[in-house]
Amino acid sequence: PSSRAMRNSTNDIDDPLRYHTNKDLLNSLNQYRDEEDEHLDLLSQSLQRQISMAKEIHTNVTDQTLLLEDVDHQVQRTTKDMYRETERVQRFSNRAKVGFLWCIIIVLFIAIVIVLFV
Repeated sequence: PSSRAMRNSTNDIDDPLRYHTNKDLLNSLNQYRDEEDEHLDLLSQSLQRQISMAKEIHTNVTDQTLLLEDVDHQVQRTTKDMYRETERVQRFSNRAKVGFLWCIIIVLFIAIVIVLFV
């Protein structure tokens, strides 16, 4: 074969569209477009699921935030109550100590009076 024939056969192999008619090319492009549409539909469905999941997560996070704020408020209130009650217990303890000391003083005084007069 001549070099020109080889060159033409090589170009024919490299150019697969050369053997297609316009109708074949149009059908091929339509098929490619349909496949792209299917892929885009799948992508759209996936994105819709992700959007739905993101909205659900947002709702759950909002609900959890409200619950945590309520718990925080209750903890702060309980902490204040504990400090107040701790102060009351300390005051009672101090009074009890003073009262105990007064009882000891009175008992010792009575014992001294008994010892002096007996």
